[in-house]
Amino acid sequence: MDILGIGIPELTFIILIALIILGPKDMVSAGKSIGRMLRKVILSPEWAAVRKTGDELTRLPNRLMREAMLEDLQKELEEPIRDVSRSIETATISPPEPKRVDPE
Repeated sequence: MDILGIGIPELTFIILIALIILGPKDMVSAGKSIGRMLRKVILSPEWAAVRKTGDELTRLPNRLMREAMLEDLQKELEEPIRDVSRSIETATISPPEPKRVDPE
């Protein structure tokens, strides 16, 4: 589990320091306020725009490749390879002929 580059050990350390600094009573109110803030951020239109932009950036290389028609070129290059692999798979292999031993 990795949230914003923070793993479980780091998160545990942060919670422990917060518990020491705030104390158990203030820790509850701090958790509630942090939860409310995160909810506002996640439900905000700005966050939706950030997610949409991230999704578009993820799909950008595929879209550019399609637009450049590299997929067609890739298919053209893969066809001969597939043909060769099919011919290898369908080729029959005959067993080796037994060696003749001349009696002397």
